Amino acid sequence: MKNMLRFSNSNVINVRQNRFSENGPTFKLENINSFNIGDGFESKNDKSDFFTNYLKSNRQKNYDQMEQLYNYIINNDYSFIGKDYYCDEIYDNGMVFDRLISIINYKTNLNIKKKDMLHIYKLKNKNNRNIHIYISLVKTRAELLLIDLYHLSIPADKWSNGRLVRRGSLRETKKSYEKFKIFNYNLNNIRDC
Repeated sequence: MKNMLRFSNSNVINVRQNRFSENGPTFKLENINSFNIGDGFESKNDKSDFFTNYLKSNRQKNYDQMEQLYNYIINNDYSFIGKDYYCDEIYDNGMVFDRLISIINYKTNLNIKKKDMLHIYKLKNKNNRNIHIYISLVKTRAELLLIDLYHLSIPADKWSNGRLVRRGSLRETKKSYEKFKIFNYNLNNIRDC
């Protein structure tokens, strides 16, 4: 991420946009003055969308990373975004928005619609490429919507030199889901500790 800018103010995030443009990505600064955990720290196993974010146990690296994330948020320290994550646009490749909306809304009090995607950002973990966090950012208020521990929310497209090489496949996502669907340690256990 050599093009990513660094900021000393932990409430400022840098959102990458137009990353596949011929002219290269652009960046937009956003301020966060509050961060609501909402339903974000609640695990779900959505069999119809082949999505789960249950942990295997509290003795694994993903648990430690999520516990650290939770502590950052409840202590109003948003520096984790620049330190551990980078903020990326969500682009619709024809199935992405509908699938992501379905997963976010699954068994929650949320009613995200396609028009809301303008305010939803994906935070990618710098050290674990499988972890993605989705937040809604309206004005300066952020809300954690979803934690994806296994890169199951959006099938990954393969790009090379700014060009699409291969579209992500739900078949690949289903195959990955089969590995994790038996996990049953809920993220909300972190909140209870």
